[in-house]
Amino acid sequence: MKKKLFGTDGIRGLVNKEPFTKEYLIILADAIFTIVKKTKNKSILIGKDTRESSNSIEKILVKRLLEKDIKIYLAGMISTPAISFLTQKLSCDLGIVISASHNSYEFNGLKFFNEYGQKLSDVKESFIEKEYLNIKKKQKEKFLFLKTNYFIKKGKVQKVKKPNVIYKKNIFHNLKKNYLLSSLKVVIDCANGSTHKLVKEVFSDFKAKLIIINNKPNGKNINYKCGSLYPEHMIKVVRKKSADFGISLDGDGDRIICCNEKGNIIDGDKILACLAKHYLENDMLKGGGVVGTVMSNMGLEKFLNNLGIKLFRSKVGDKFVYDLLKKRKCNLGGEQSGHIIIRANYGNYNLSGDGIAVAIQLLSIIGFTSFTYVIS
Repeated sequence: MKKKLFGTDGIRGLVNKEPFTKEYLIILADAIFTIVKKTKNKSILIGKDTRESSNSIEKILVKRLLEKDIKIYLAGMISTPAISFLTQKLSCDLGIVISASHNSYEFNGLKFFNEYGQKLSDVKESFIEKEYLNIKKKQKEKFLFLKTNYFIKKGKVQKVKKPNVIYKKNIFHNLKKNYLLSSLKVVIDCANGSTHKLVKEVFSDFKAKLIIINNKPNGKNINYKCGSLYPEHMIKVVRKKSADFGISLDGDGDRIICCNEKGNIIDGDKILACLAKHYLENDMLKGGGVVGTVMSNMGLEKFLNNLGIKLFRSKVGDKFVYDLLKKRKCNLGGEQSGHIIIRANYGNYNLSGDGIAVAIQLLSIIGFTSFTYVIS
């Protein structure tokens, strides 16, 4: 079945249009319930980004799922990769992020993770979609049940205590703290998204001078002329402040685009090149190669081949990158857009793109070398 509801990364669409209206979200909650109703814990973790619509979407989903006797863990405003980690950490059967990633606030979306913190398989996405369409079709009288306003709360809601702290501790697990970065000046663009508080908390450990921009979300300014889709803003500040490095994230924190002190862009392909060389030199590269996509630059492939590293190409989408990583037993992969997946040195939790985890790797490398060979 050709999917109509799901795209390459979950469900996404305009707010107040199907499926992001009250009526359709209730049907979607019923469809989601079908894949957790027979699980051991019957539990779902939910996080969200800073869009003004995220709160109302969360409220509708939670209310309906509670009626279905589901235990809900609420992580609040948090990045997508943090939900990936926390889903398995808290032994939840499903993780949901309310976010439209790099899109503007007029859009919203839902990203799903299985009990292992991995993006849902095509099979499970298709199952949810089939159930959604079946339930929708069965509504003979248009959303009549909503008029009763009769919700019986059978399930439980539990707020996750300090989810960002748990996520931060896991990022730094097994990572040596000899960064030598005290003299560095780093610009970080938070895209007015879900990392706007987490960034300062995480990067303060580096002792570098931080210049954090676009960290004041108002519900409508997420990704607005900032973040990874608009790296020129980061570049401008790096040049103006004579910074050593720039980091630009997207609204839900799973993408990263960087620049050097001159303002030269370091996109996903260049980040992969840098990390691959570093991993190779430190005997950390696994699987004999790096996973890219069909959109990866030929220059990246030639660069890697010259180092004796293979480039394996997947379909576009970080879940497809991860699937090929598993198949090829590699530990490094990503997309030109800035979705980078690193499994080395971070245990097995980094199962989707994680801008902050990648930035930490890059900054730790900067402490000992430069990016000259990548951006030349």
